[in-house]
Amino acid sequence: MSPPLRSRALTIEELLKGKTINMPPTAQTFKQAPRAETTSAVKQPALAGLTGV
Repeated sequence: MSPPLRSRALTIEELLKGKTINMPPTAQTFKQAPRAETTSAVKQPALAGLTGV
């Protein structure tokens, strides 16, 4: 297991010298889930007691 990331504020002097913030990438996305198969013959039953909502 990798150690937890630690953050530290940079000083103005470090920023002026060109030091950059070391942080993990933020452009990660989730994998696309496969589509569920549906059929037109299957109907979902109506919820009991919720008529005319």
